[in-house]
Amino acid sequence: MQPLRAHSPGTRVALQIFTSSAGLSRFSCVVVGVPASDSSAGRPGSYYFVHQWLWPRLDLLSFGGAIILDSISRFSMEPKTQHLPYGFSQTFPEAYKKIIEDDLKGNFLALVTRGTSQSRRLAQTFMDNYSKHRKAGLVRVQEMVLETSAPINNNVLEMINHQAHYHFWAFQPSDKPTALPALLITDTDVYRRSSEVCPHPCTSEAFLTRRRQQAISLTCEGLIHTLLELQAERRPGTTEGSNGSSSLVSVTATWVMIVMAALLY
Repeated sequence: MQPLRAHSPGTRVALQIFTSSAGLSRFSCVVVGVPASDSSAGRPGSYYFVHQWLWPRLDLLSFGGAIILDSISRFSMEPKTQHLPYGFSQTFPEAYKKIIEDDLKGNFLALVTRGTSQSRRLAQTFMDNYSKHRKAGLVRVQEMVLETSAPINNNVLEMINHQAHYHFWAFQPSDKPTALPALLITDTDVYRRSSEVCPHPCTSEAFLTRRRQQAISLTCEGLIHTLLELQAERRPGTTEGSNGSSSLVSVTATWVMIVMAALLY
């Protein structure tokens, strides 16, 4: 395995953020931002982040989970613009029913998560904060829960196994798998036909239409409020004003990491 520093400049940024925040043990949640890094030198940066940086530290902290953003700008209110791979109905039956009822419109933000209690809690926190926005109805959130017993074929697997969250789900440092909680927030990328095609050359002004700006703003605001809520949480038994301040809450940090990947096209 190559050293992490040789492949992931984004991870080096995360290391610096954590180093500068390491002394803030009064907070119950430390957010570590990890910008995207390419995989031209081998495996993607998220793989090295999980294996070489996060794993050695897991015995020192309570890991809250990862929130992955991967393509959040393709939306369409037109019917038949959302493609669902063969077998999707067996893997995600509830999501399949809702999308079909909506005439396969690409009008939703997919929230892909495992069926574990920790992952579901993280997903629910995001959905609750997203739905508080007065314009949340413009782009709804569609939860896609991958239950442990759910059947999944290669067609569906290809839809959800190339983003950064998968390296948390598939983490196996030894003979025993150690799946880590991670959410994927995505517009489903190539599985959706956007109703707004950017001409070539595609400038930022042409790309950021009013609808795209609204959709991206909704996602970002929901995420920001989710992180603020998680950071404000206190460990059981911690009372306001303990240790001389209402914000002095925990010695053990709980992390929520954000991997920004392929925000646009």
